[in-house]
Amino acid sequence: MKSTMIKKIIICSMIIFCVLPIIACSTQSQKLPSTKEDSSLKTEIRSNKKKWNNKVKNVPTVDYARLNSITDSIEDDHLNFSLQLVKGLKDSNLTESTFFKKNTVINATVINFNEMKGKVIGPTTEVTILVNKVLSGRKSLEGRTIKTEFRGGLTKVEYLYTDPEGNYYGENYGFNDPNTKIYAYSPAFPVPKIGSKIVTQVVNFSTVSKGQRENYKNMYKLTPKNFYPMSDPYVLFWIKKGNKYQPNNPGYTNIQNKEINKITKKINTIMSKEE
Repeated sequence: MKSTMIKKIIICSMIIFCVLPIIACSTQSQKLPSTKEDSSLKTEIRSNKKKWNNKVKNVPTVDYARLNSITDSIEDDHLNFSLQLVKGLKDSNLTESTFFKKNTVINATVINFNEMKGKVIGPTTEVTILVNKVLSGRKSLEGRTIKTEFRGGLTKVEYLYTDPEGNYYGENYGFNDPNTKIYAYSPAFPVPKIGSKIVTQVVNFSTVSKGQRENYKNMYKLTPKNFYPMSDPYVLFWIKKGNKYQPNNPGYTNIQNKEINKITKKINTIMSKEE
């Protein structure tokens, strides 16, 4: 009887020792693809960053927000976009509740930039992002690579320095050739670097005017299936710095908004559990 019992114990022990390595190997194999994907993504980001930096490094930069300013002082520019920020907050009727409950809010990694050639009004950059997490709204976007656009980008100088009557006046700013390529930017939207992590609100492109949809489809192959514009990049856009997400617009340095502070706190609470 004892001999039979000992045999059973030995057999059970052998089964356990054989099964455990299989389980361990199975678990390990499930984790490997994620590691490989992370490594591949980092390699892609490094490559994209290098290409983009080489593309823009020798291009003159122009603060196009200054074109509508009454003076050329940096202080007045900061005051200008801070006041615009206040107006944006008032116009939006923004609350923490409506921000999350009625909209699609995503956390994403910036993967790549592409020049949007021929954009006459309002230079922008096509941006490829990987949606890491959907904080609220359209959950089907989670894990997807989609397109959006950032304010500012490569453009021809004639698109900035031409008046409504079609007269070019770039010579006054040192640009004799209207075809000169420049990088136009706004201090109210410091462009995140490739590889940055962001939080923003996106909308369905199908809600945008038919004319713009057709233009973007024909010129940039952007459609409601792959393109999701940001609802208000000057106000509702956060970037990760250190271990925290903070509003991207430097105008927030001079402005305290109770609802924005609540939203920022909630974003950091959610993301601290994910990253």
